[in-house]
Amino acid sequence: MKIVYCAFNIDTASVELRFNDGTEISIYTPGVDDELCPSVPMQTEIDWLIYDKPLTYARLVFSG
Repeated sequence: MKIVYCAFNIDTASVELRFNDGTEISIYTPGVDDELCPSVPMQTEIDWLIYDKPLTYARLVFSG
């Protein structure tokens, strides 16, 4: 499957992905943050990824 759309939705606090077969996935970012328990500097990096590079963020989430 190929990702055809990826963006951060500020209204739902989620990174949304759409694949070429029509499948959609939504990653609830506060839920991921709760699992990571990041430090303040790490949270800053994560926030930057969410807003500026949501596809990279999604790949990191999927890779564990």
